[in-house]
Amino acid sequence: MIEESLRLAWKRRLDSLGRSLRQLGWKQKPETLTAVGAGGSALLCAALAAFVPKFPALVVLASTPLIAALYVPRVLAARRTATMESQLVASLYAASAEASFSSPEDLVESLASGRGELSEELQKCHAEITNGETFEGALKRLAQRNDSKLLSRFCSMMMVGYRTGCDMSKVLSSLADDASMTLQATRERASAILVEKYTVIASACLVLPVMLGSVISLSSSIASPDNSILRFGADEDTRKALFGAAVLGSGLYAALFSIIAAVFVAVQDGRKENAIIYLLLFLPVSLSILTLVSSAQLF
Repeated sequence: MIEESLRLAWKRRLDSLGRSLRQLGWKQKPETLTAVGAGGSALLCAALAAFVPKFPALVVLASTPLIAALYVPRVLAARRTATMESQLVASLYAASAEASFSSPEDLVESLASGRGELSEELQKCHAEITNGETFEGALKRLAQRNDSKLLSRFCSMMMVGYRTGCDMSKVLSSLADDASMTLQATRERASAILVEKYTVIASACLVLPVMLGSVISLSSSIASPDNSILRFGADEDTRKALFGAAVLGSGLYAALFSIIAAVFVAVQDGRKENAIIYLLLFLPVSLSILTLVSSAQLF
């Protein structure tokens, strides 16, 4: 049962990776990219084995290439989709102005003559129509290639206009107004949470590691055989045990807070798939600062 669940989860991960690769226009198969990431992780593990003796830290560092291979294309595809949606508003207003005296095919050709990610996708659509693909088939493929609700609505409206032959100017203008208000609300929300977002990032990558590193540095001075603070209350082995517990607890706390911060920032951005990428950024920075501060003789 567990094996079947893991197999299905892995299959869904590969399917999602394949959609992202197709959206980016990359020719690699998801299995090939995953194999390259796994190979990079194995090589990195072998290279770091002599420098990172602790097995959990070695696993975290060595898994970076594989995680990047699985999630970076999805993040890039999401960013590309957001860029296309921002470009779609101007394209919709332009299409609504031309819709009264242009056919749907001419509208697609006109919009494809611009620049940017949206124009590139429309150029592919226009090329498919020129090569014999039906107008509706090309638009369906355009919507399927890109995970964008706004672009899917645009394609649906264009197909309706193609089938019915109606004047699409008012429909496209209304869709442009809706898309503009949606993007404006998204920007306002992003501005409202900007302070919260960077406060969490600063806490995860700077404030917390410095505080915990200071605690470890203090614990190190207390655990020193030359220190007289605990000389009459604990023997040397007890002081070393206290110091080891402080180091382990601080590292785990910093790692846990990095995970929480990565998930929080990804949810605030409205892109949960970015949590892994944020974690790959926050965790090394947090642990590095923690190590530097804790190794300094502050007390």
